[in-house]
Amino acid sequence: MTDAPTLLVARVVLDSPLPQLDRLLDYRIPPDLAETVREGSLVLVPLRSGGRQTLAYVVEIVGESDYAGRLSDVSSLVSTVPVLPRRLYDVARSVADRQVGGAADVLRLALPRRYVRAEKSFAARPVDESSRVDPAEIEGLNGLDQDSAKLAISVPFSQAPNANGVSSTAWSVLMGRFARNALAKQQSAILIVPDFRDIARVVADLEADGLGDRVCRLDAECEPAVRWVNYLRCVRGDDVIVVGSRSAVYAPVARLGALVMWDDGDPVLDEPMAPYAHPRDVALLRHQSEGGVLAFLSLSPSAHVARLVEIDWLTQVNVTDRSRPTVIPLDEGIAEGPHSIPSVAWQWAAQEVDVAPVLIQVPGPGHSQLSVCASCRERSQCTACGGPLRRKVRGTVADCRWCGRLATDVTCRACGSHEIVDVSPGTTWTADMIGKSFPHTPIVVSDGERIVTEIDPTPQIVIATPGAEPFCPGGYSTVIILDAGRQLYSDKMRVIENALRLWAHAIACCSPRGRVFVRGAGNRLGAVLGSGTYDDYMRGEVAERTQLHLPPAARMAHLTGTASVVSRALEALPREGIYSVLGPMPEGDDHVRATVLFSYARGGDITQSLRASVVSAATARRRAGSTPALRVRLDDAHVGSHGL
Repeated sequence: MTDAPTLLVARVVLDSPLPQLDRLLDYRIPPDLAETVREGSLVLVPLRSGGRQTLAYVVEIVGESDYAGRLSDVSSLVSTVPVLPRRLYDVARSVADRQVGGAADVLRLALPRRYVRAEKSFAARPVDESSRVDPAEIEGLNGLDQDSAKLAISVPFSQAPNANGVSSTAWSVLMGRFARNALAKQQSAILIVPDFRDIARVVADLEADGLGDRVCRLDAECEPAVRWVNYLRCVRGDDVIVVGSRSAVYAPVARLGALVMWDDGDPVLDEPMAPYAHPRDVALLRHQSEGGVLAFLSLSPSAHVARLVEIDWLTQVNVTDRSRPTVIPLDEGIAEGPHSIPSVAWQWAAQEVDVAPVLIQVPGPGHSQLSVCASCRERSQCTACGGPLRRKVRGTVADCRWCGRLATDVTCRACGSHEIVDVSPGTTWTADMIGKSFPHTPIVVSDGERIVTEIDPTPQIVIATPGAEPFCPGGYSTVIILDAGRQLYSDKMRVIENALRLWAHAIACCSPRGRVFVRGAGNRLGAVLGSGTYDDYMRGEVAERTQLHLPPAARMAHLTGTASVVSRALEALPREGIYSVLGPMPEGDDHVRATVLFSYARGGDITQSLRASVVSAATARRRAGSTPALRVRLDDAHVGSHGL
């Protein structure tokens, strides 16, 4: 008598955006695949309708199923190398539950594009035996638990030497030390930065420290095949240093020793894809489940980090030094020198440009950022949408900054004049003007159209937009921030927070012996820049928002759909923990939008209710090609007029 074959059941998560399928489904593993299908495998499975097949990830393999009916078989094995470790699925599930999204949506962000040839080469490669790494000392952490500390670190404005003695940014050197300490404990580190320039800076400092072979880049600038291999190194459990932007926070390292994020308030880190989870929130979830050091580094803290410090969830650490440049706020009414630059700033820059580079920050690229009526000076407006007009190139027709329409026929709504003039010079206009006064000094322009990452510390003048300032070893002798007030021209709640962050980054470009002139920031914010009290200001900002139950002191959900569906979802919400409901208000054709502000304490109950409403609406609307009847976005800072 022969024994009956052992039943093996694969519990899989489907690669499907449908919310009603966002759960683990059971499939029978046929005998011919029993030896090859493993946890983490990528497989092909059938769906119950239309004979369709879909990709799925094996989360676990069990010996029985709770499903009473007949199980469908796994169709085939797609990848012989496991690609989804259980630890990554657990992170995806936690993020999806918090954001009222699907685990498959999170996994699309977390997993790079698969490359079969690179995968086969990786599978045949033996595991590298890495040499032991000695730890590094980190200033300001004495007395703290460096195995599981939760830190908000204000980094120095001055530059710091890397391991080769080359000038670098203080924050990137500090990140490298956290990574070294993780490797010394035979653990991995994840370093999250906003963009490709920051990634290049961090990687250069790690290579200078002899850690280049441990670096695993998981960013869009990395070659796709290399990115896939780097991801597989994390899955295999190698002790690595993951460097990347938003999606790198999901890197499935086996032993997380440090998760460090630079400048979490940068809008570039806002996740534009469902379920819209900010990497900062993902980092918080990972720390709760995996431990390790969690550190947020900044020059000027975000409101979210300031709140976490205020409730004692994060420990504030100041490693700033006193060697900050002198910051001189200037009023709008101060005497102007040539080219609309304040005379005191112009005189200082003129005498310093022969010593070291000078940086002039202007609000935007192109010729001009704003055009006004030549007669009454009222802002010129687009005849189609009412948006502001600007001239990208000198001598060309102005266009609308909102809709892009050319302003071939302009009439001032205030006085009827047909003439406009340009104000608020952009990078090219400023460069042209400065070049006439300094004909023998090189002029460098760095903006969104042409980014210069680094310059030599030789006499030159750099015209840059916020965030595009080139790195200068040793720092600039002078930094002039023109039209700083234009950073405040927004009704978003985060406008001051973001302006302080941009100004702080420009100030950090200056040499400690140099001077920074800021025009147009106003008395209150100018005092913050002059004294460097960014942390104190953000604490006050958070206190005001807490009294009003506004983010980050409250969570926020945007509901969009038909009026009946949104109303049912609002009625189904638990009453406790909801601070306010804004709307519903019209949103396009036949749709409405409502915004719910609710507490963190009852966040789980409210997101669970919203999730049930999303599944109910999706199940009730199955017409092919139709859009979901209800969409929910959690903590999205860019939705409609309620955006923050």
